[in-house]
Amino acid sequence: MNGQWTGTFGGTNSGRVTLDIDDRGSYFSGMAHVISDNRALPQVSIGIQTADKSKIFKLRTENVTGVDPKSETAG
Repeated sequence: MNGQWTGTFGGTNSGRVTLDIDDRGSYFSGMAHVISDNRALPQVSIGIQTADKSKIFKLRTENVTGVDPKSETAG
């Protein structure tokens, strides 16, 4: 892992987000983990990958997985 960033988000919902990024040579890839303050909502993990290492980029998500906060199982 080359970098990890943590922070908070707000809007209709609020919570914490952690972003883990790896340098894959010609692009970056990693995972974003979103944990809502509302424990009734699922936690979400999202796989991400950039096309290259440009400073401005579009991002397509992949491998979006919800985690039930009560049972802590993926669904």
